[in-house]
Amino acid sequence: MNAPCMCFDRYPPAVKSLPTVERLALLTTKMWTPGDKLTVSFFGGSALQRQHVIDAARRLMEVANVDFVFLDSGIGTIRIAFNPSLGAWSYIGKDILGISKSQPTMNLGFDQPGTYTHELTHSLGGIHEHQSPFGNPIRWNRPQVYHDLSGPPNNWDLATIDHNMFEHYSETLTNGTAFDPQSIMLYSFPASWTIDGFHVEPNAVLSDADKRWLATKYPGRVAPPPPVDPPIKPLPPVNPPVKPSDGTIMLSGDFTHGVYEIRKVG
Repeated sequence: MNAPCMCFDRYPPAVKSLPTVERLALLTTKMWTPGDKLTVSFFGGSALQRQHVIDAARRLMEVANVDFVFLDSGIGTIRIAFNPSLGAWSYIGKDILGISKSQPTMNLGFDQPGTYTHELTHSLGGIHEHQSPFGNPIRWNRPQVYHDLSGPPNNWDLATIDHNMFEHYSETLTNGTAFDPQSIMLYSFPASWTIDGFHVEPNAVLSDADKRWLATKYPGRVAPPPPVDPPIKPLPPVNPPVKPSDGTIMLSGDFTHGVYEIRKVG
């Protein structure tokens, strides 16, 4: 069985390596100003695909005080392609401004419920929920995740898997609210990807916590509802490399093609 289709973060060309905690401080400047109008243009796509994007934008604009303005012609600030061979991804927030006007800032290669809203939320500065440091319960079965994501339909390399699955953002750069298993920004994944059977079913709608985040970060459209979860102190790291029960550990290999070395240790 193939792995679920996953989206991945993209960073401007100036970022030569995976962001460190220090570089991630740039997230605090990636937010747009409430009331901003973000023009959107398409690179291809069917009428139905474009309509899915427009519908997702309308849902976001119901709670976030920012306007997506879809252009009939010309080049927008947000430029969306639909190449099925390039997966699903978006630059985050104002990183879009550093991308050549000839290049897309988002690709919607997976025509799945929730993908459109998920990627547009990235364009507003949203990050993946499973990378939150606050109360994150996910204990990954790393060898299984490496194996599955290195194959179709994602075909990710090791660095992409590590960054998009296992790295956590700094506690000072996130909202500081409880982990939200219903978030549109949380990947869906099978129980085999965790060592305790935790899994997430596909989600296609904004959760209540997502709406609070959007209304708080982009105030002025609706009154932000009061928080229902008190701030939670980060838990100690729960995602060290997993050492399987048979005493082996993954050390190296060609993760792109699903070939890697398993060596006995201890």
